[in-house]
Amino acid sequence: MAKHDYSFFGLSNEPADSLAEAGQIYGMDFEVEKCPLYYADAKGNPTRISPWDEQVVNVDKNRAPIGVVGIGYQIVRHLHAFDIAQPLIDAGAHIVGGGCPNNGERAYLVLQTDQKLEIAPGDCIVNRYLLLNSYDGTGKIEVRFTPYRSTYGIAFTTNANRPLAFKHTRNVAKRLTLTKRVFRGVNENWNQFSDSVKKMLAISLNQQQATEFVEAVMPATSDEPSTRLENQRAEVMEIYHKTGIGTRMPQCRGTLFGLVQAFAEWADIHRTVRKSKKRDDIAAALDTRLVADSAKKKAKAFAVAVALTKLGNKTAGAFGK
Repeated sequence: MAKHDYSFFGLSNEPADSLAEAGQIYGMDFEVEKCPLYYADAKGNPTRISPWDEQVVNVDKNRAPIGVVGIGYQIVRHLHAFDIAQPLIDAGAHIVGGGCPNNGERAYLVLQTDQKLEIAPGDCIVNRYLLLNSYDGTGKIEVRFTPYRSTYGIAFTTNANRPLAFKHTRNVAKRLTLTKRVFRGVNENWNQFSDSVKKMLAISLNQQQATEFVEAVMPATSDEPSTRLENQRAEVMEIYHKTGIGTRMPQCRGTLFGLVQAFAEWADIHRTVRKSKKRDDIAAALDTRLVADSAKKKAKAFAVAVALTKLGNKTAGAFGK
């Protein structure tokens, strides 16, 4: 597999020097408002559809509709939502990408600090954060910790990836202001991640241990054999032993981290992104890599590996088989 300098799963990788510039580059800087939902009855008269739902419209684009939300939904402009990250930017983080696809119903901002972990010469995992805001009621305001191996387009998922999230309720603006201090934990998240990866790189696995690890991350849910489950397990093992990044890197080959990485490759590169009428291609890819079932398997693989680092190379029989 050739190396690539990936953007973040389809988002723009054009950098911005400030949140204001990001709004212009990524198309986030526009006004929206809520309005009642109406339909034309048989006589052509406008009739309110529901007193509990409203529509968000893009004022800057001739009031084009964006989505339907509950009457209690509080609009927070994309750039105002992302202002929560200003302390991180002030501390030296860079805006390295973002996007506002379709009609602007969702906005994404990618931040990167100067912290990195070198796996091989010129090949690093970098410290990234993904911010999300939604105008169509399908998402919250979120901040996700997303360590990223940019040369191969892989995002790692850890327990620290659980997003800081805010619903669009009436007190959301106050909550955003109060929780800017959340970024005090940025260094702690990264230090825990990088320390864990270093320990995983130092642990070798034999065939039995690797098989037990995969089965622990992808357990059978019934006594009946599942062809789909067996195929998924085989795909991960194929990546780990034969086709994956780690097989060509002595630093990773046969290690616990190599298997964690195999799960990340399987989820981020080999898994098919399911299309949806409610999501554009970029949103679908981000959900698959960071939220959906394959992302949960990445997180579980990392969690199991962290637990095993406490056992060192004595991992045989560690899965309770």
